[in-house]
Amino acid sequence: MPYPNEKGSSSNKMRNQEPRIKRILGLNRRHVALTSIFVNFSWLGLERVVRLTIGLLLSAWLARYLGPKEFGVLNFSIAFVALFSVFASFGLNSVTSRELTQRPQDKHIILGSVCTIQLFGNILLILLATFSISMLPNPPPQAAIFVAIISFGHIGKAANFSRIWFESQTKSKFIAATEIILFSLLALTRIILLVSNAPLSAFVWTICAESLLTGMALVAVYSLNNKGELTRLKPKISEIKWMLSECWPLVLSGGLVLINFNLDKIMLAQIAGDFEVGIYTAATRLVESLNFIPLAVSASVAPALARAAQRSPLEYSNSSRKVYTALAAISILIGFCLFITSNTIINVLYGVDFAPSSTILSIHSWALIFVFHISFRTRLHTIEHKQRIILSFSCLTVLVNLVCNLLLIPRWGALGASWASLASWVSSALIFPLFTSETRRQMRSLIKKPRPSNH
Repeated sequence: MPYPNEKGSSSNKMRNQEPRIKRILGLNRRHVALTSIFVNFSWLGLERVVRLTIGLLLSAWLARYLGPKEFGVLNFSIAFVALFSVFASFGLNSVTSRELTQRPQDKHIILGSVCTIQLFGNILLILLATFSISMLPNPPPQAAIFVAIISFGHIGKAANFSRIWFESQTKSKFIAATEIILFSLLALTRIILLVSNAPLSAFVWTICAESLLTGMALVAVYSLNNKGELTRLKPKISEIKWMLSECWPLVLSGGLVLINFNLDKIMLAQIAGDFEVGIYTAATRLVESLNFIPLAVSASVAPALARAAQRSPLEYSNSSRKVYTALAAISILIGFCLFITSNTIINVLYGVDFAPSSTILSIHSWALIFVFHISFRTRLHTIEHKQRIILSFSCLTVLVNLVCNLLLIPRWGALGASWASLASWVSSALIFPLFTSETRRQMRSLIKKPRPSNH
């Protein structure tokens, strides 16, 4: 029989061990969270690497097959539809992911409302794109038909609620695996078309088919992983109204970002011709395909950052800073590699007909650094409910790009458009944040040495 003081001593030891146990449990939870984020990013990264590798080779083959002029017509049509593709998502992706993390009990209402908004948004996209191209003076040959075909495929984007849900659960492997299989099958179809000397219109139809088939596949994957829940998705008018009120700055800013990415191609086609669009797109296709890196990282860490923001501002700040530092290092490394190998890349992939693209690629390699910064900063602003800052910066970025394109394209063509693009991204990343004390504080918090979090 233990003495009373021994019993007290035993309970004291247990109390002394409690902080240690909590620390161990906390470390285990963080380890599980980090592992989940890493696995999620790995799957997203694998899907994008497959797209980048196969897509880049096919794009180069297609460019050689079509030549700069027809390749320019195809990319003009894609870029024109992209001007309206903000209506495909309505800026809901990041907001929905945040709400699913913070309000998991409202999952069916949130996803049902998102699906409804995006379905009507994509119908609006089709109407706007087909009407606008008919009003454009001197569009490229067959561009109106191509725009109608490509925009029709966006109906499949209404199934994007499935992708958002898997991202919010850091389970993107299901979506990534599905898209790898689907993309590989469509890549094989494009190879068959290239070998059989198919016309340009056949490749346009594959773009439409890819969007529609992806939408059907996303619905199927969601249904298989959530037995019987597809029919439980219930749009709610009050939720739709709240989402639209929350997202309208993101709709406008997202539209402005898309304009900024595609304005140069549209203006080149109108001012300098389809040949310049082909030369320009050959270089920018590679750089734009690398934008998946900050997007995949941001999507993977966003749920964890949203939870950190709820727990502790210091933890959120330190976590954000670490992610930003890693992205900055990656972007600088990639930009430098592209800069020193731009001539080799263009010659190997596209051949002598696209030789002027090498200088354009070297300019855009440095723009990539600032795009990485802006992509992650935008996600942070969404988590912090600062969508109006995103909208303000997007407006200013498009304005700089528009003015620079008007000044530089008439004289230097595709090269002028490249410098205009670089100027707009540098302004957005480094100059515009200096305008307010709030954004100046955020810049400092992302650069300062991390302070240890209190756990």
